[in-house]
Amino acid sequence: MIEALRELGLYSLKSEGRSTANELEIMVQDPNVDKVILIKFKSDSGEVRYDGVDVEDMKGNYIKYLYRRKAPNGPNFTPSAKLTDNVQKTIDNRFIPWFKGRQGMLGNVTIQQIGNSFVQNMNTIVNQITEELNSYSKETFLITLLIDGKYLNEFNVMQDILIEGVKGKYGKVKTKDGVCSLCGKREEVFGNASPYTFYTLDKPGYVAGGFDDKQGWRNFPLCIECVLLIDEGRQYLEDTLGAFSFAKLSYYLIPRSITNNIDALTGVLTIYNDFRTKKIAIDEKHRKRLLSDEDDILYIIKDCNDSFVFTFLFYEKSNSRFAINLLIEDIYPSRLMEMFNAKSMAEDYSIFKNIVFSKKDTKDILFNFYVLRVFFNSIKEFLNITEQIFKKIPLNYDFVISKFIEYIRDRFVNDNYIKISALQSFVCLLFFNHFGLLNFNGGKQVKMDKRVMPSALELNEKIDGFFNSFSDAFSSYSMRAVFLMGVLTQLLLQIQGGDRSSTPFRKQLKGLKMKEDDICGLLPKIINKLEEYGKNYYKQLESIISFYFLNAGKDWHMSVDEINYYFVLGMNLYDATAIDGSFIFKSNKKGQEEGKDNE
Repeated sequence: MIEALRELGLYSLKSEGRSTANELEIMVQDPNVDKVILIKFKSDSGEVRYDGVDVEDMKGNYIKYLYRRKAPNGPNFTPSAKLTDNVQKTIDNRFIPWFKGRQGMLGNVTIQQIGNSFVQNMNTIVNQITEELNSYSKETFLITLLIDGKYLNEFNVMQDILIEGVKGKYGKVKTKDGVCSLCGKREEVFGNASPYTFYTLDKPGYVAGGFDDKQGWRNFPLCIECVLLIDEGRQYLEDTLGAFSFAKLSYYLIPRSITNNIDALTGVLTIYNDFRTKKIAIDEKHRKRLLSDEDDILYIIKDCNDSFVFTFLFYEKSNSRFAINLLIEDIYPSRLMEMFNAKSMAEDYSIFKNIVFSKKDTKDILFNFYVLRVFFNSIKEFLNITEQIFKKIPLNYDFVISKFIEYIRDRFVNDNYIKISALQSFVCLLFFNHFGLLNFNGGKQVKMDKRVMPSALELNEKIDGFFNSFSDAFSSYSMRAVFLMGVLTQLLLQIQGGDRSSTPFRKQLKGLKMKEDDICGLLPKIINKLEEYGKNYYKQLESIISFYFLNAGKDWHMSVDEINYYFVLGMNLYDATAIDGSFIFKSNKKGQEEGKDNE
């Protein structure tokens, strides 16, 4: 992470023709504004007078303005600051306090003389700046001083103030003789110079020197050059590369060349620019996206070669508060390619095609992280599983199933539509499986033997073909039995809904908290109901379910969550069709009805 920021800093300096050999050139920041407001002062015989304001374009060498931001509020290192929405507030916070206690000569006059004149003419300054702004609409501005026609950089005392101020910012935690953890130089090093908060000097476990923050430099020693390069890289990251959206969470994507080739970054950073300016287009239906967001750049960078790695920095920002929620480092493009391949395999089943989301919206079920976040709704849980996916750390099968059924169960008991949720959870499971993150049923179930169902049954071939298509997902007799019970239950509910405009049998499902005995007990109840209605069209399916129950035996080694998950999956795939369009779990004889549906 820090190495990547330093590399970005070097790239930024080189692209602007600045040198690392000059501390000042590294310290001065690009204000990234359109215009510069110059507050002018002139000296005459040792006296200072205010000389109005001018506006000039921000062009070329911005070093002359000596701009460097110091803190969210208060003055910067020099009297040079970006204009906020409020001119008075900018002057009050960024300029007036800066002059207090300052010593030094600016040509023929002192800093204090300039400060006194500034204060005396403050109202006029504010009014004239405000008047100038009336000529502009969307431009951004930097405010700085022009003294006797000279910019701040033309005064040695201003250069010294900036250099000493920047070093003084890190001076609390340092040593005169240390080794920089990045460049390896032995010189003065600082220990609290990280651009983002990775460790805290007042908490045990973070500090090599215990609670003695004077020894804190040992945790993260950096020379001033590396400090400045890292900060330059941070600014380049935030202002030029910008943040992306990951399932509605903000993150920075930080590239790094593993060969330390600064010039090689050009190709990757060109991709960023082309993506931002929409020179690169992704397929219109976004089928290939992992994130389902408009700015999903991962689909593009997956094609980079593995001479680069990427860091994902997830963060929250509120006013001046910047909190890192998760840092995932050293992700190769080939890892992203693996993820896209697993995504493609998971989605490539007919059960996910042309699903009705609403009366006017029919589309395919796809895997992406936005879908995954529906089930892992706390930020902590979602980021934990995101990290495991990117790092390819095996997932806990029981935990994943529990999160899926928890969400679906809540929708079920509140009579909400659950088909989309059930299929989305299943495509997530298939993605995890294809990506090598979990074994279905946690690998606990014994695989089925070669027992074969009676071949005379018409549905055998289609049902067996369905299960073979998802062989990992239906690797035991009990899994198949529970799934098919879900199918049969939904077929009954369809008939009830058509005949009675209600589905009283739902009460038998115990809010999707059924145990093994409950599932087994459903079969005779459903058969009895179908016979009562005179619509038991599913004797072949009932026979196949009985076969699986018989071979599953007792003690299925399935948790309550897993049982109900497979059951509800069957409920929502009851009408699945084969490639030829025929139903998989129902016979296709004419004249048979299911409520309002005809087979």
